[in-house]
Formats: sequence, C-alpha cells, structure tokens
Amino acid sequence: MERKIFFVVDITTWIIGAVAIAFLFGFLLFFFFKNKKKKNQNEKIERSQNVLLALGGEENILSIEAKESRLNIVLKDSSLLNEEALKSLGVSSIVRMSKKTTLVIGRDASQEIADFIQNYQKK
Repeated sequence: MERKIFFVVDITTWIIGAVAIAFLFGFLLFFFFKNKKKKNQNEKIERSQNVLLALGGEENILSIEAKESRLNIVLKDSSLLNEEALKSLGVSSIVRMSKKTTLVIGRDASQEIADFIQNYQKK
C-alpha cells in the first residue's frame, strides 16, 4: 500500500515538472520571436531610410506609389538617384522615363518603402 502512494506522488511530480518545463519553453519562445520581430522591423526601417537617401533625400521625391513589386517615383532631380546604392539594397532593375522612375524591388518591400517615405514626408 505504501508503494502505491509513492507512485502517485511520483507521477504528480512528473506532471508538474513537465508542465513547468513546457511553460518555461513557451515563455522563452515568446521572447525569442518578439525580439526577432523587433529586429526585422528595425532592418526594414533601416532599408527604407537607405532607399530614401539613394533617391536623393525626401526633398527630391515629388510623388511615390507602390504597385505590386514596383515603386513608381517622380523625382525633382533624377541625377541625384544613386543606382549602385539602390542595387545593393535589393532593387533588381531601374527604369527611367522622362519624369517617372520605376524601381523593381519586390511586393512587400515596395509597399513598406512607399509607406515609410510617405509618412516621413508628412512629418
């Protein structure tokens, strides 16, 4: 009889230990992904700032619009556009027309950069 009570206590202890380990593991995963998300957000902001600089700064941008994987931009002075910097930031191609410049950069990135620049210009 005494052995049975020990067995019940032993299983209860194992269950409590397993729950505590699962809780600790979940807590650590939460903080890992939270920090990773924050790091990714900081990288996106830094990339958007660098694209803004490569376009000649906020004063050089008359209008910007994201369309699918492209950024359509009207610049005051297209000579301020730094093509090498844009290529290093992930722009796969640059199409220059008379007043409009189109950057092929990727679907998510184009919208993020357009939103960043538009919000930056509003400040």
